[in-house]
Amino acid sequence: GTGTVIQGSSPIQLNGLSPGTAYDVVIWDTCASGYSDTSAVHSFTTASGPLPTASFTYSSAYTQTTQTVTFDASGSTNATGYYWDFGGGNLDTGVVVNNIYTGPGGQRTVTLTLENACGQTDTTFTINIYVDIEENLLSRTLNVYPNPTSGEVNIEFSIEGVQDVQTRIVNVLGQEVSKTHHGSLSGTFRYRYDLSDQPSGIYLLEVTSDRGKVTRRITMER
Repeated sequence: GTGTVIQGSSPIQLNGLSPGTAYDVVIWDTCASGYSDTSAVHSFTTASGPLPTASFTYSSAYTQTTQTVTFDASGSTNATGYYWDFGGGNLDTGVVVNNIYTGPGGQRTVTLTLENACGQTDTTFTINIYVDIEENLLSRTLNVYPNPTSGEVNIEFSIEGVQDVQTRIVNVLGQEVSKTHHGSLSGTFRYRYDLSDQPSGIYLLEVTSDRGKVTRRITMER
């Protein structure tokens, strides 16, 4: 009905159709001598209904140099296809998928595309990555104890030369629990945090110096 002409070999997929809309299609063949007669009109109506709605959660598991994030889109509605884009050409499909991140830490962008017979929706969001790529003196010597802890936690590390250092503790949602700017440090350093007013769960210690950031996981158990 729109006069759109699509050329190609069989089978041909029609894209970009509107939901709940009637279409008429005619087919003809081409060869060296010209065009064949058109076929009879084939009529159809696309499915009507809501587009997919995204709802998802994600959680992380850590090693010293990797962060594995599990994405779960099972809360989404009206979706028949699930497509994930983690950036850098890294793609996956499925309701529940995993992606392994390495350093440097920071924010990463993820796009979830849902589709059904009526079309598709894209949802883009960011996650925080807390792993490091460089094995320097700080990353080799950073020690957190006791871990697990019921309240107080000690941190100890060494750094090369004189560097400006800041420590920070965040929860798994990336919300800041505590932050201390220690100023210029050298040699071996020790500091104590009191987390006794925080609920049980997983926390991340970030130690940021002039040469980058190192993270460690802290487990709070009552």
